[in-house]
This record gives sequence, structure tokens and C-alpha cells, in this order.
Amino acid sequence: MVVEIIEPSYTRVVKFLMAIGHHAMLRNCYATFMLENITRKGALHFLRYQFCHTNFSSQKYKNQGDFEYLLPDENNCPPGVRTELANCMEVIQTMYEFLRKTGVDTEWSRGVYPNITAQTMTLTTNFEQIRHMCDCLCGDDYVGENQEIMIDILKIMKKEAPEFFHDFVMSEDGRSAKRRGAKYARNKHVNWMLPPDKKAEFGLEVPKPVPGTETDIP
Repeated sequence: MVVEIIEPSYTRVVKFLMAIGHHAMLRNCYATFMLENITRKGALHFLRYQFCHTNFSSQKYKNQGDFEYLLPDENNCPPGVRTELANCMEVIQTMYEFLRKTGVDTEWSRGVYPNITAQTMTLTTNFEQIRHMCDCLCGDDYVGENQEIMIDILKIMKKEAPEFFHDFVMSEDGRSAKRRGAKYARNKHVNWMLPPDKKAEFGLEVPKPVPGTETDIP
């Protein structure tokens, strides 16, 4: 039954589909990011997620005559840790040079590469996967390099594609974010039961469920 004919709106349609949990459309929208000056451990973390296409700067044929590496921020680590890490890198650099001079296969020389070496990579994935990664990495319960990377990505997406990421709310200090509202329901029937404010926002009227048939999703 047609209740009301509303004026077509790209933003209105996207927000409505997001509200009812219909995310299949997001798999057709892609974004590519160039991640520079990140650690190798941070880059490898993104390989855990599906639908992510990555391209790393090669280290196989690179002569690490002088390791380029990253250290944690002084405010995020105990006193003296940065100094100890720098000392460890000098030892690794010495070992790497020693292995190269022995003429051993370069695969063995590369075996001493630390995971805090600087890395450049491209990351391409769809909007649905980006939202999932923001859910996993942008919250206060996940603190680290990958949180900082995803916060930067989220800021870009909220600027370039606000309709798809409007429900992510940044913290006051801008270092974390959380998706507003409960996670989407597991079935279409419950998804269509929008609250009154959402009905008004989308200009739609959703029939009320028959008493006694409601499904409570925690």
C-alpha cells in the first residue's frame, strides 16, 4: 500500500537503506587509500579483513643499508622504551650488514627485518568493509597504530561520503569513534520496525507489528 509519495532524494534513500540494515549496496562502492610511513606490523594487520586489496612496497629486493623504522609516541609508552627500541634497531642493523657480507642468500638476510620498519601500501576495499573495520578498530577498546589509521580513514569518508558514514560519532578529542545506535537486527521484519523519529526523517509510514509478535534484539 502506498502511504505517501515523497520527493526523490539520494541522501534520503541511502540513509533509509542504512537504517533498515540493507548493506548489499555498499559492496558496489569502493575507496582506495595510500598509507605512508606506517609500520609493517600495522600493514599486515589489514590482511585479516576480507575484500581488502593491498599492495605493499617490496622489501625483497631492497637493500636495507639504513633501516627506516618507526617508534611509539613518548606519551603512549613507558619511559625508556623508545631508547631501548632504538638500541635494538642498531643491533638488527649490524646483524643485517653482517649477513649481507657473508654472501648468504638474501632471503636469510631479510629474515632479521623487524616489524616496525617503515612501510608504504595501498588499501582498496568496499564501503561495507570499511564500516566493519571502523566498528572493529575505531572504538576506545582498541588503541594502537591501526586505530589511528582507521580514524584518519573515517574522517576522510565522513567528508567525502557522509551519507554512508553519518552514524559514526567522533569523540571530543578526535582519537576514537563509535557507531550511533544498536547493531542492526538479524531479520528484515525487525529491521523495518523503525522508531518514530526515523519514520519522520524518511517520510515513510511502517505498519505496526501485530501485538505479541515483537522480537527483542539485545
